[in-house]
Amino acid sequence: MRKLLLLLLLQLLVVDAVTARTTAESRLRTVAVDSVVLHAIGGPFCKQGEVLFSVASGEGERWISFFSRHKVLGIHYVVDRRGMVFSGIAEDRVANHTLGWNQSSIGIELVNRGDGKEAYTKVQMDALVKLLTGVMSRYPEISTSSIV
Repeated sequence: MRKLLLLLLLQLLVVDAVTARTTAESRLRTVAVDSVVLHAIGGPFCKQGEVLFSVASGEGERWISFFSRHKVLGIHYVVDRRGMVFSGIAEDRVANHTLGWNQSSIGIELVNRGDGKEAYTKVQMDALVKLLTGVMSRYPEISTSSIV
């Protein structure tokens, strides 16, 4: 995580804002945005007592569609392995992506297995830096230490 933050600090560039959509299921925020939560689409799960990792393959279109159809989960952005950024729930609305942090955070999903072995692509990291730079310019309360 420290390496990622260092990479983000070194690559901060001026970026264009990414326009997000609003869904009927999301609600307006009532507190200021002060953090960003990064997620890997994949991650561990247990099956018959064994820890496995989901494949989490596919492009951003697949995942933004998944989140837009989900009855509970939501996300503000998906960044796929090609470096494409997809908008989900508008930033001024709450996305259900992290219990206890939803109201005050922007949620970003990175298409990745989340197993610690699959590296993020360079274009994916470049797109993430550009996206984070834009988000941080819109929400000055967000510092690099509040990107988790």
